[in-house]
Amino acid sequence: MKFSLKLGKKDDSEDEFEELMKEEIDIAGLLPIHKWSVPEGYVEVEYYPLRAPFSYAAIVQNEETMEYMYVLDELPLTREEREGYIRLKNILEYELQAPKEGETLPEAFRRQMPAILEKHQKVLQGIDPVGLQKILYYLERDMAGYGKIDPLMYDDNV
Repeated sequence: MKFSLKLGKKDDSEDEFEELMKEEIDIAGLLPIHKWSVPEGYVEVEYYPLRAPFSYAAIVQNEETMEYMYVLDELPLTREEREGYIRLKNILEYELQAPKEGETLPEAFRRQMPAILEKHQKVLQGIDPVGLQKILYYLERDMAGYGKIDPLMYDDNV
């Protein structure tokens, strides 16, 4: 498996994607964040962001056995967002192109997304900008990342 790190100036399409994703701080203020609730019999030891505002890690400890548990806390999709995610994922399976030489999978995803979203605006009709950000997070996680374990790859403590 080959990993590459691309250094240097970003191209215009990556800037478009970042503009599309907005500032994470702005998004965090708009999201209805429901922090994970600690189960009965456990106490929260640590809670920190992995890919804020979309995913967080919680370390909890069982009060009886003193065993630790690692919990991944991701912002869930609503029913409408889930439907939009499925529709857009089906489109991406046909339209997303392979990365160019020296380009990583996430970079290729970010480069192509603005044009694909422009072309298929009706697919996400009725979904607000915050919902779109959540859908894009899950699409990048599942299609260009490692799927359900992708947030763990951003945890320096794992």
